[in-house]
Formats: sequence, C-alpha cells, structure tokens
Amino acid sequence: DTAIYLSKDIEIGRVSARVKEILTSAGSACSGIVTEETKVVFRSRSAEVVWLVQFSRELWDFSPTGALYFQILTKFIEQMLSQWSEEHADHCLSVILFSRVYSNSQERPIDLFKTLVRSESGQA
Repeated sequence: DTAIYLSKDIEIGRVSARVKEILTSAGSACSGIVTEETKVVFRSRSAEVVWLVQFSRELWDFSPTGALYFQILTKFIEQMLSQWSEEHADHCLSVILFSRVYSNSQERPIDLFKTLVRSESGQA
C-alpha cells in the first residue's frame, strides 16, 4: 500500500507519473491510499500530433459569427497551446500546410512532391 496526494510524482514500473486527480466512490479527494484493488488511469502528457491544414479560398470566408475561418483556426491553436502549457504537457504539434493550384494550361502538371523528395534525397 502506498500513500498518494495531488501533484505527487510517482514511478510505476519504468513509467514516471504525476498524480493529477484522485477519485473515490464518494467523489474527489486530495489524498488516498493505493492498494492492489486501485484502478489507475494514465493520460499521456507527451503525445505527438500531426495536423494537415489545407489553405483554401474558404479559409478566408466569414463564419456565421462574423470572424474569418482563419481567425477561428488561429484562436483555437492559441487556446490549445495555452492549455497544454498550463497542464505542463510536452506534446509535439506538427502542422503541415498545403494547397491546390488550378491551371488553365493543357500541359501535364508537375508532381512537386516527387520533385521535393528527389531533391531532398539527392537522387535524380
């Protein structure tokens, strides 16, 4: 049996964790005893998140609230990063921006992905 309290750093096996919340059948608690019958829930504070964001004409349209969809996106990102910071999370966010280009040309379009991959790898 082990005594725990909120914000206590503990190690379970090779996993280090911090006690964020203690719930009992009666509700929340500030401290408690962990026994073999205790149910433990882990939530990662170091996730890797990848977003694909298409920059399209609609991103510059106004929403029903009057804000640009681009403004809504940036506000959401700011709030999310702020929340991660408050929770001392070490998440990794990768944002991949992409777009489409329309051409009136009858020429065959160039595959820019293959061009980029080839130039990065040094192969022709």
